[in-house]
Amino acid sequence: MNEPKQNKDNWFKKHKILTVIGSIILFFIIVGAASGGSKNSTPTSTQKTTDASTTTEQVKKEEKPAWDAQAIYDKLQNSMNKADAETVIGKTGENCSTSDTPGVGTMEFCLYNGDFGSKGSISITYLNGTIYSKTKTGF
Repeated sequence: MNEPKQNKDNWFKKHKILTVIGSIILFFIIVGAASGGSKNSTPTSTQKTTDASTTTEQVKKEEKPAWDAQAIYDKLQNSMNKADAETVIGKTGENCSTSDTPGVGTMEFCLYNGDFGSKGSISITYLNGTIYSKTKTGF
């Protein structure tokens, strides 16, 4: 008797389009989980109760100053160490990556962004703990 031929191909080979779509979705899930967002959550809108003694000027004074990436960038000097640079910037680096190269030293690349909605970011490459190069984007 003729038995039906069993297809022994791999499921992923038979369903190439679904495999590609699934891979793309999985990639975005991994990237989203790896980035994790900011550790400091800042609300997008602030609710303040006001009484007769509270003025608009007082509310503005309580708010954090805006991220002025251009002014910060101008203050950074190539001879600064990382601690001094982060003092000028006012925050620690996000998404820093480090590599050790024999004969060259330790290179570290860090990204500094303002809060949500602010313009500009600063990227700094440190060589052996001091600023080697800096770039700015989004100004």
